[in-house]
Amino acid sequence: MVRALGEHGAAIVALPWLAVALFAFLAVLTYGAERGEPLCQRCLAGLQALGLLRKLALLLALTSATIHLALIPAHSGDPSTAILFMLDGLALMAVSAWALLRSGWRPALGLLLFANLAAYAYYLAAGLETADAVGLGTKAIEAAALLGLMIPERWSLVALSGTRREVNS
Repeated sequence: MVRALGEHGAAIVALPWLAVALFAFLAVLTYGAERGEPLCQRCLAGLQALGLLRKLALLLALTSATIHLALIPAHSGDPSTAILFMLDGLALMAVSAWALLRSGWRPALGLLLFANLAAYAYYLAAGLETADAVGLGTKAIEAAALLGLMIPERWSLVALSGTRREVNS
């Protein structure tokens, strides 16, 4: 089936597994936190403290990481690109984990997302890559994640509630 989807089919097939992995991760965090495991309690508290837009930005960053890691085998003929995909995927995952444990993660994630967008634009302009649905879709995901980091959190509450009251975030 993956072969029928082309060289980037693995990226599409990997995305449902992200949902499974996140569900399992949250189940383990909850289970550990309920049993008094300090790391699980800290991670769960960190996740709960994030606003809607920041959680969405993390989910989108993890989606991008999953796509990049799944694309490594398709780029085995170009080791430098494969290594860049691996480093990018791991960095996005590391910053996402950082978000659950400490503050200060947003500029790092913003820089990674911006670098991804800039690198893809460079690859296209230099003729090193041709635009395709997976590449453009991934960049749309990254741009949305970047917006989720930049938009003030109180705006998401206005959009959801339909009210204009100010909320501290």
